[in-house]
Amino acid sequence: MPEIHNQPGYAEAFMPRGRAPEVGEKFVFPAAASTLRCIATSGWEDFYQGEIAAKIDAHSAANGGAMTTADLAAFRPDWVETISMQYKGYEMHEIPPNGQDIGALIALGILKHFDIDGLPVDGVESQHLQIEAMKLAFADVYRYVSDPRSMDVTPEQMLHPDYLVSPVPSSSTASAPRISEPACPAAAAPST
Repeated sequence: MPEIHNQPGYAEAFMPRGRAPEVGEKFVFPAAASTLRCIATSGWEDFYQGEIAAKIDAHSAANGGAMTTADLAAFRPDWVETISMQYKGYEMHEIPPNGQDIGALIALGILKHFDIDGLPVDGVESQHLQIEAMKLAFADVYRYVSDPRSMDVTPEQMLHPDYLVSPVPSSSTASAPRISEPACPAAAAPST
């Protein structure tokens, strides 16, 4: 993957012998260790306003990036409540967008409509259903998830039961599972 290998600093950090480490091979990452020590010592301050921020700024400037120490210093994290879904008697919690965590809940919401308990654990059919549900979930994540202030749909719409049943064919059976592309979540559930 030349697009990754050619990123400034990537090969030096992750390919110390000119290749990715082999399975079981010792991998030492002194730059990351140093960064984590700084964060452990200063807390968030060094990352957003200190030595680490200066290194991020310098790397960005040297490689055509736009991030500056002023951007880092101005950053304020958002405190968010989790999003959740009931699945097989458990309340599953995830962090809401802008991250990908909602994908796990979407996949579980799709899987609710299949008799996965009737399939052998880790059997081909069970794995197939889980993989297909995750593929659809990530298609939604890539299509809709961004900064919550600019999303076209809400997490509630993406997790709405009417939306999550839309990729499940009415004649689905465990022996011949097929999952289809869902309808747009905005059409499936009104904004609340």
